[in-house]
Amino acid sequence: MSNVGPRRILIVDDAGDARAVLAMALRTIAGASVEVAESAEHALALLGMESVDVLVTDIRMSGMSGFELLAALRESGRWPACGALVISGEADPELPRRAREYGAAAFFSKPFSASEVRKSVISLLESSYGMA
Repeated sequence: MSNVGPRRILIVDDAGDARAVLAMALRTIAGASVEVAESAEHALALLGMESVDVLVTDIRMSGMSGFELLAALRESGRWPACGALVISGEADPELPRRAREYGAAAFFSKPFSASEVRKSVISLLESSYGMA
């Protein structure tokens, strides 16, 4: 890994349990720093200060949705360096397709496997930075 500091991962979910499970799993990735936001609006405020390498976002949240967050990031030029992963508790078969249309690298249904999300984040980081 290069000397540019830790790779930043931002988790955005209004469900505290989901945020906690994801944060616990992703904080075990060597060379990564994990931050959490309870809303898309909070995420945008954080991203106004610093960019992130990977964004993991829920779709359905109070206020702005995860899809709206992804669209806002694209428009602002603040798209995550490695990419985005989307999670959702809804059983809509169209959501994975829509997630891809919004630029997400992967889609996970709730309840998700934290280890599978972790593997996807590592894969994104490795493909962009060669880190393990």
